[in-house]
Parts: sequence; structure tokens; C-alpha cells
Amino acid sequence: MSLSRRALLGGGLASVLGAATLIEALRPIPGGDGHDALPDPADTASVVQVIAHPDDDLYFMNPDLSCTLGGAAALTTVILTSGESNGVNGNGGPGRPSPSEGHERFARARQNGLRAAYAHMATGDHNSRWNSVVLSTAGGFPAQCDTLLARPSLRLIWLQLREARKVSDEVPQSLRGLWRGQAGTLESLRARGSVVGEDFTVTGDQLTAALTGLLRASAPTHVRFQDPTPDRLPGKKKYTDHQDHMYGARFAQLALERYAAQDPAHFSVQSYLGYRGGALPPTLSPAAVEAKARTLHIYGGTGATCGDPDGCGDYKTGATPVLRWVPVMRDPREMGTDWLHRLDDDGVLACAVLSGRLAVWRRAAGETQWEGPELLPGTGIDDGLVMVRHPDGRPAVYGTRTVGGAPGDAGYRREVIASVGLGPWESLGAPGGTDAEASWQLSVPAVGVDAAGRVVVAVRNAEHGLSARTWEPGTGEWGTWQDLGGSDAGSRPVAATARDGRIRILVATHEKVLLWRQRADGGFGEPVDAGLPAVTGPLTARQAGAGVTLYFRRPGTGALQTAVVDGVEGVKPQVTLMPGGVGCGPVAEADDALVAVRDETGRVAVAVSPAPWVTEPHMAVGNPAAVATARGRATVAYLGADARLRSMEFDTGEAPLRT
Repeated sequence: MSLSRRALLGGGLASVLGAATLIEALRPIPGGDGHDALPDPADTASVVQVIAHPDDDLYFMNPDLSCTLGGAAALTTVILTSGESNGVNGNGGPGRPSPSEGHERFARARQNGLRAAYAHMATGDHNSRWNSVVLSTAGGFPAQCDTLLARPSLRLIWLQLREARKVSDEVPQSLRGLWRGQAGTLESLRARGSVVGEDFTVTGDQLTAALTGLLRASAPTHVRFQDPTPDRLPGKKKYTDHQDHMYGARFAQLALERYAAQDPAHFSVQSYLGYRGGALPPTLSPAAVEAKARTLHIYGGTGATCGDPDGCGDYKTGATPVLRWVPVMRDPREMGTDWLHRLDDDGVLACAVLSGRLAVWRRAAGETQWEGPELLPGTGIDDGLVMVRHPDGRPAVYGTRTVGGAPGDAGYRREVIASVGLGPWESLGAPGGTDAEASWQLSVPAVGVDAAGRVVVAVRNAEHGLSARTWEPGTGEWGTWQDLGGSDAGSRPVAATARDGRIRILVATHEKVLLWRQRADGGFGEPVDAGLPAVTGPLTARQAGAGVTLYFRRPGTGALQTAVVDGVEGVKPQVTLMPGGVGCGPVAEADDALVAVRDETGRVAVAVSPAPWVTEPHMAVGNPAAVATARGRATVAYLGADARLRSMEFDTGEAPLRT
């Protein structure tokens, strides 16, 4: 028996497959080799989220989550563990029941809270009803699937596995223990009253198979998961996130890899920063913070009257949400806006990562339609690419790749990669030598090309400074990785070439912006303070006379700002506030005449001075990109939640010409 992708998107897992079975109804379709041209995706976007605990999405993926629920996309959230913690629900205050005790009872209270939060975001009524059924996963164990009756395309799938119950301590019965082979199986922890009637255990292979099957049944066009490679403290191997977040994301990555190899459908991915985000400058506006906090209070049972003696939510969160995480939503990869490229004939190339591969679209000069996407060979490509013009004029794409991602595989690592002229990927390795865990920390690279034809690739390293590698035009070879120094880098670096033909590299720390200047011999001196206050990265940089223009956002407001950094030590740049465009993420710009951003609704907004902002109607994922084309023209492009590339053409200074 086989089911169409459109049928799965249109109904809901329970209505299409019934209460007894899941996924095995779908027959894997082998992917082709070489350059595969993909069919058009379904008209409706399908978003899948994989989280470790109930509330991880509310803290770390919101407001992206609420933006999705404000649109028409189908949404499936898979919760790996029951989040039972110590089994004690906190007292939420007067009028609420006393704390319930017992892991199963607390797990039930958290289920109640998450259902209420989702119902509120989707319908405005936190008491909107759900239906629960048992699903038999492709991993051979049962799961609970809750479907919101008022919106059948919204599903919560509870795998109900035991959580680690410790943030970082070694606990064999945990997702980390399962991944590392410290435990052959992981126990279930069923919420009291769950429709899943019996306890069970799962192996790592079973969990991966279940997630792969859930992906196949949900037919995602966009997938969200947590940070599989969180920061580690410099000089140590202690990580700044919960172990369940980290290793739950690893299982999600592996399932995505297997799903992409079996199914011709294409999807984008987005990961989200966890605990470390609370130590970085806040990214959300006061209005977004208020809305996010309101959802967390509903999850915590504030004002709830569900009548369940086990609790209407996580009362600890309802009383006091973790305030340092509320004003933050960050992408640990910090995808940039430099993925459009103007060709010599005025055509345009666009690149993105779909299904773990490099996807390329082409638009001929004077045309309105894009050709593609074409998926080039090579798998495991991380989200976040940079496209520049190679010294010989060809487009060159740089990024990173994750390899060795299988449970128990000590070879799990990340490396920098390059594709010149859209040819085969070349590995540039990683700073840190054979230390695989150090490679996990690699950021999306910054890439600059100087007047002498050198190509410099710089990345944030495991010590929170920068490392760089240079391609020399005389030899056509890459030099070794060099430590550029610096510390406390809290964001990915950016690069721009100034009027003197030398590269400037900049990175935002927790408190300021650091600047590296290229010397005449191609090397770099020690970083200097660029004279800017704390900003929310990543930065956007372009040439501006003797220095570079930076675009960034003001912490705590989401407001757009710009400054020219001339590179003269001790000279403080003048910061200018740009009206409109409040939201999260970096700024795309074209010749200082046009800026494009993703706003607070999750849509792309474009400003061409002096015209007002223009907002696209479709939900966007990642960040928009912009490039100047013919004289007085600019193209803005973005990837939708439905995995389609969309673009707008602007006459700089006037209204959009076409979309």
C-alpha cells in the first residue's frame, strides 16, 4: 500500500493511516546519483520539529513556531522524551493544585501544558480539544499521536522515552548513552493515562527507524531540530547545553540523512541554539517577548482549568519561566544572506541546502523564471552557505559538512568545504587537527577575496576565536590553518574587501565587535575593537570606501542599525538607526540601495529608499538574499517553508517590478 504526499499533507496522520499503523505503508524510493532534478513540491508546506523535551520548542524555536501556526502549513512536532525530570511538579500558586509527585504524573502535566500552548497559538483557545491515538512506528514501538480537532494538520507525537534527568552528568539510560553505546536500549517513561498501554525499550537503530518513518509520513518541506553541536567551554569538554538536546538532535540528523537517501522529496532544515542563547544579547522585540512569555505561561498552567489532578501544565514554568531564554531565538549556524550571485551576463545564481545537498537555481538575464533546483553530488552539507566570485570569475560556494553521523561512531566531525565553479566539493579540513570534538564548533565560514587574488576562509573555532586558511593564486593551493586569535566570539564571522584591496574580517562577541585587518603580505594582525557596542549577530558587511559598512540589529529591540567601520583604531563609528524591518536575523542588502530582512511575522520585508517597506505574503525560512543586477535593478530571493525559491525584482528607488 502506498500513500500520496498530498494526501498525507491534507489530512493528518491519524485520519490517513488510522489508529493502528504508521509509515510502513510508504515504500522508500531510491535517490538517483549525480545531478538530480527534483519534482515540484506539494502546494502546501509541511513543517516537522524534533525536540527532546516538552517546552524546548516554546523556549528555543519560538516565535518561528507561532509564525508557522499563524500560516497554513501542516505542523508535526515529535517529542522524544517525556521530560519527567525529578517527577515533582512545582506549585504554580494560589488556586492551583498542590505539586503532583511521580514521573508519570509530571509527564502527564507537561503533555497537558504543551497541548494547551499549541491550541492557544493555533486557535486562540487553550482548551481546544485534541484526539489521541496509538501509532505503531517504523521502529517497532508504539507512540502517542495527538491531533488538534480544530486543525487536523497539527500533530504532537510523543515517543515517551526516559529523559537523562541530568543536564550533563553521565547517565547511561539517556539519549547520549544510547548514541554512544553506553546503553543497548533506552527505557520508555509513559505519561500516566497515556493511550500507549505498555512500557517498552528502544535501541538506537529503532529510534532512528521511527524518526525516519515519521519524516516519510509527514513529507516535510522544512525540518527544525535542536543544536547537535553546542558550544563547549574553551579549553574544556563541557558543553553549554542539555545532553538530551544535543543527542536528540544527532538522532534527528541521522534520520534526516536516511530519509533524504530514500525519498526524492526535498526539504530545508533549521537548527536552534539552546541554553547558550541566554548568555548572548537578546534578539527579540518587546512585543515578541511578551507573546512568547504568554505562551510559556499557558504551558505552565496559568489560568488553566483542565480539571486534571495531575496538573494542567508545568507549574514551575507557569510561575517563573526561565527569563534569560525568553527574549532570544538564535540559529547556531547563523545562516547569512550571501547566497545569491550575479553572473557576468547579468544572470543570477541562487544556492541553498536541500535534503543535505547543494541545491542550485539559475535565472537567465532578462528572464522572470528560475530553473531548478538542481541537486549537486555530495551529502551531509550543513545549512548555511556563502557564495563569492572566485579570482578566475567563477562562482564559488563555501560551507561545512558533517560526516560520520551514526550511533557509537567516534568519527562524528565537521569540516570546511568548497566548490569552485559548482564542481566537486573539496575538503579544507578543520582547525584543531585530529580533535573531532573541536571540529563540532566550526561556524559557517566567512570568505573574502583580496586584490591580489587570494581567497581567505575564516571560521569561529573551538576556543571562540578565529582560524583562517588562504588559497594562494601563485600556487593554486591552500595553506595551512592559522590561528588569528580573538576570544569570546559569539557569532559567525563576516568578511568584506575594502577599497585598498585588503580583506576585513569582523565578528560579534558578547559585548563588542572585533576587527581583523589583512596585511600587505596577505596575513592578518591581532584583532582590534571596532568601536561598536554589543549587537545581535550575524553581521552583514560590504565595502564602503576605506572601510566596510556593517548592518546589524540592536539587542532587545530587533531594530535595524548600520555603521561604517573605517578600521582606524580609537575612532568610534557612528551608528544609524534604520526605520522599520523589526525582526530576527541578518540583513540582506544590494549596493546600499535596498535592504531585505525576515520580519516578526516570518515573512520577507524589503525597503528601497525612499519607498515604504514591501512585505511578501509567503512564510520564509532562513534569511533572504539580495544582489544588484542590471543598472538600477536588484533581485531579492528567499526560500519558503514549502522549499520553493521565490524572488522579487526591484527598481531601486521605485516599487517592485515583478515577483
